[in-house]
Amino acid sequence: MSEQTSQSYVRWAYGVFDGLKQALDHVALNPENLEPLELELLNKMPDLFEALMVLLPVEHRGIIYEVFESTGRMGRTWMKKKIESKRKSR
Repeated sequence: MSEQTSQSYVRWAYGVFDGLKQALDHVALNPENLEPLELELLNKMPDLFEALMVLLPVEHRGIIYEVFESTGRMGRTWMKKKIESKRKSR
């Protein structure tokens, strides 16, 4: 990978995390937007994972990969329970 390509990946990864930071800050000030963010985070998990992989040294990527896999499974379970709970309360 060329230095220029590598730098463009790093800039992209920083952009992904900057967007995440802005979204989290927005929801902190506007809690009514929490649910859309929750769904968006699950949908954007692959981009977040890839951006993290770009920024991490190779020797640390295995454990982070496993954490993201577990986070995805937990997120799907959490969303299912949340949806079921809303249905029951109606």
